[in-house]
Amino acid sequence: MQRFFVYIFVNHNTGYPVYIGKGCKDRDLQHKSLAKSGRRGYLYNWMRKYQNINGTWPIPFRIIDGVSEQDAFSLKKHLIGYFGRLDLKTGCLFNCTDGGEGCCGKSPELIALLRAQKIGRKLSPESIAKRTLSVIGSKRSAETCARISAAQRGRKQSDATRAKLSVIQRGKVISPETRAKISISNKGKPSWNKGKTTPAEVKEKMSLAHKGKVFTIEQRHNMSIGAKKRYAVKL
Repeated sequence: MQRFFVYIFVNHNTGYPVYIGKGCKDRDLQHKSLAKSGRRGYLYNWMRKYQNINGTWPIPFRIIDGVSEQDAFSLKKHLIGYFGRLDLKTGCLFNCTDGGEGCCGKSPELIALLRAQKIGRKLSPESIAKRTLSVIGSKRSAETCARISAAQRGRKQSDATRAKLSVIQRGKVISPETRAKISISNKGKPSWNKGKTTPAEVKEKMSLAHKGKVFTIEQRHNMSIGAKKRYAVKL
């Protein structure tokens, strides 16, 4: 049975608590990476400000650990009610709910509302630049890569998603500068398919997928132009 905990962020400059959270595993430690990535919100804005003033990131403190999810929800809700919320002007916490709902307890209506709020939202160039700087030089561990690979394996995109991706990529031209960067980064690296052989079953599937396929005149023309360019580069 999975056990949960309740944690708190305290502003050591004032001595007041600023956030009450509930989670399991390393949920309390994930806020730091989210703040560094440019995530918006009262808590993350405060964490970045705290880091700029004190030179260190605020560290959450676990109030209670090893309890059931329901007990963790109850304690979180009680503490939020006791300290009060900043957005309601009833206290000092950055929490935007009264607690008790959590990620496991969100209703379909609330999920739909949160999704609608994010649709069409675009990050500012400054936020994008900050996110880019926060990940430059960082490398994923072998365990993280293995988990991502396992999660993506066997995943198939719907026809609607494929159509959207096709529209986005259509007519997109890679600049010479980007091509040069890609070329430099790949120099000295072996090809991804070096030493690999295509199984007979996969060849059969590829053959069946292309059998009877007819290209339009425009597609044939584009293919011809692409082949001529590749041939010209080799010469």
